[in-house]
Amino acid sequence: MYSVETASDVYDDLMSRLNTKGSRSLDNLRMACDLIVAARGIMNFSRVAEVATKQYGGPRKQSVHNNHELKRYIAARMAEYNQSRSPYPRKDAQTGKALDSWPEEGLSVRTRACITQLRTRLEMVEKRYSELRLQQEKMTKASPVNLVKAIELGNNNNEFVIPYETTDATASLREAIVALLKIGEYISSLQTETHDSRSGLILRRPSGDIVILTPTQFEIINYFIKNTV
Repeated sequence: MYSVETASDVYDDLMSRLNTKGSRSLDNLRMACDLIVAARGIMNFSRVAEVATKQYGGPRKQSVHNNHELKRYIAARMAEYNQSRSPYPRKDAQTGKALDSWPEEGLSVRTRACITQLRTRLEMVEKRYSELRLQQEKMTKASPVNLVKAIELGNNNNEFVIPYETTDATASLREAIVALLKIGEYISSLQTETHDSRSGLILRRPSGDIVILTPTQFEIINYFIKNTV
């Protein structure tokens, strides 16, 4: 029997004492164990050796069974793996169906690992999407949009129109925007660039240009300046 040890501690201990060949074998076994964990497969001495031989060229079963130190590392990984495995299969967040069934039989360990990683990422994306949707709902409820008024205003024949009420604040904002756009007269590296009759504000730098205002932003600002007092 092997005492339950932390696999990481066993790995560090063995790597500090093994020769080059032994270190390579141990590292291959570590990667083989990682593949089995990712695929949620069966982990034992023979299986780890099989995966290591098939994916990384060794060590073979006999070499593992005859090496007490390599078996010590695998035993530590087995203990941690068996402890972390849930007796219940993971389920899809939307359908509630188990995700443990594979699309077909005979899949390699590496293929199963890729499928598991894709499933995990999909779950993360779905969770994040759900969080963003709830956040958007809260923001809309906190500051609702008057759809009737928005439809009545229309787009005024301009795709980028933004309805503004003329106040002292908007007049000051207009003056501030105009002053910012005039910075290009003093900074030679700040230039207005036009493509296909659309303009943007670019900061030229030896290390790479920076877009200060995109064509859409530039058009919105100019529309605002022309249509406010």
